[in-house]
Amino acid sequence: MCIRDRSYFDRSGETKVWANCNDSRVTQNAKVNSILVDSSGEIWAATDGQGVLHFNGKKWEAFTPENSGLPSAATFELAEDPHGGVWVATTDGVAEFEDGDWHTQFKNELFHNQVYALAFDQDGNIWVGHIFAGISFFNDTQGTWEWFQESTGELSSNNIRGIAVRPEADGGESVWVATDGGGLSVYQQGEWRHIGTEDGLPSMSIHAVEIDPFNRVWVASDQGVSYYDGETWAVYNHLNTHSIAFSPSCADNACPEDDHVWTGTDANGLTHSHLPYPQPTVQVNRICFVDADNNLTCPAFQGDAASNRVTAAYPGELSPGETFYFEIHVTPINGYQLILDATRGDSLNYICLLYTSPSPRDRTRSRMPSSA
Repeated sequence: MCIRDRSYFDRSGETKVWANCNDSRVTQNAKVNSILVDSSGEIWAATDGQGVLHFNGKKWEAFTPENSGLPSAATFELAEDPHGGVWVATTDGVAEFEDGDWHTQFKNELFHNQVYALAFDQDGNIWVGHIFAGISFFNDTQGTWEWFQESTGELSSNNIRGIAVRPEADGGESVWVATDGGGLSVYQQGEWRHIGTEDGLPSMSIHAVEIDPFNRVWVASDQGVSYYDGETWAVYNHLNTHSIAFSPSCADNACPEDDHVWTGTDANGLTHSHLPYPQPTVQVNRICFVDADNNLTCPAFQGDAASNRVTAAYPGELSPGETFYFEIHVTPINGYQLILDATRGDSLNYICLLYTSPSPRDRTRSRMPSSA
């Protein structure tokens, strides 16, 4: 995807690089609020003030109120309905792309025309989140509207910043609403409940909410990113973050079944990592340090389940330029396996998502060089 003054990651060649895009046919200097790759593989980008960009696999096209039926050039979230239709939230209502053009829907039916978030549930109902005016909900079966507001108790705040639909174990769904100032509001089986910092959220100012491939709820906030597994919240990072996205593994990854998580931060660019697994993967048996004379020291270590970290202090003082190795001895648990990537020179072991019987291997070592 090429948007002027934006970049994309090219992994097609032997050298994986970030490439700059300077395509004059595309709106220049566009601030992109949302990106959608639809079910047919086409790319859509909602911009702040310059309409919607569309890439059909061959060329880009820019839709504005001047050349199309788009109601406003200020566009926010993009969403795809269960039938493959593409919708966009704007400051002047909701529009659907059909027969090559945008068509405003629900004119004068929404509680407010300034729309920030969109989502569809499994029944085709549409959830419309307003910037400062709560939620308009359209019941597709009955053809009726409902309005959810802070003043009537359904929402914890009227400032809607994201909506995500989560499948539940009973075959139903829950709808998670991100608000600026009110944490999360959750709708399930006809009832609303609210989630705040006292329940484990990093902040009451939630910028985005998404559902990962393991059906966990992720939130981005001004105090960082956290995710919810159905029982507890876990901290992912502490960066001021505006957006979250998930992607499949790279083709040449040592763990081909891995998924990845990307976040867009306020002042630190993009972050990227493997998606945390839903269960503990290894039991750490000991952490050891090996100095230049090959002396092995294994001090006590501490584990923090909440942050998924294990720490150990180097036993002594380090001089400038002094080098050492450290070893981590672990046992795979919960059916995971360790896979050695022999093509890498640092002898790192990868923990891959392979649900097999627990491996009898123990004390598998990952030996990594470091320096003071």
